[in-house]
Amino acid sequence: MSAFFGFISKTYAIIASDTLCSFKPKEGDNELLPRSYTCKTFLLPQYKSAFAITGTLQAGLCFFNNTVEFTYGFDIDSLVNIDLLHFRKKLESEYEEFPTGTIYLFGYSSIQETFKGFKLVVNSKAELKWCEMPAENLIFKPFVDNWEEKISHSDIQRNTHQLIIDMMKLQKQEDKTKQLDDQVGIGGEIVCTELVIDNQTAVLTITTQIVHQFDDYFTLGERMASSK
Repeated sequence: MSAFFGFISKTYAIIASDTLCSFKPKEGDNELLPRSYTCKTFLLPQYKSAFAITGTLQAGLCFFNNTVEFTYGFDIDSLVNIDLLHFRKKLESEYEEFPTGTIYLFGYSSIQETFKGFKLVVNSKAELKWCEMPAENLIFKPFVDNWEEKISHSDIQRNTHQLIIDMMKLQKQEDKTKQLDDQVGIGGEIVCTELVIDNQTAVLTITTQIVHQFDDYFTLGERMASSK
């Protein structure tokens, strides 16, 4: 699972997620067991896009491979107009257990000259269908109740990275209070990817930074190493 943060505007888009991957809880477990650290954001610069995955990492890996192997295009509009039937068949054939999750795709539309965002819920029963997300709104998962009261607006205006860090700290804190089966597991580091378009040259720049390391980073890492 994962924590996710996103924002879309006309000239830029931001994607952020944590790096912790955990094992699914088994009977008798009293906490999520850490599995590995990995980046959950995938870059598709040839499509002026990037996406993040929450849920099962394999769903994101499969979508990335499917996009590289079987699609042609030049921006986000190309991606969301491809037939998703082959993606579903690839999920069904390559994995014993159908990977589930949500793909958050952000990218630039050359025709509309703006960034756009789409969500794709991946599961074995529902139809695979892109849902466009609103611009100029914070998009985050898991949801934090009354987050506006917990994070000052002055911080939002001053530093986007600090807003992301504060939000994910809240997500991590609240996640630990949930029933084990409802926890997603949040930790490791926060990876932030920013897509920016230069309107004068139409050049797209994608930058990825590690903007935060959680306090339990090394403790969980030692547990991962000792369990292998």
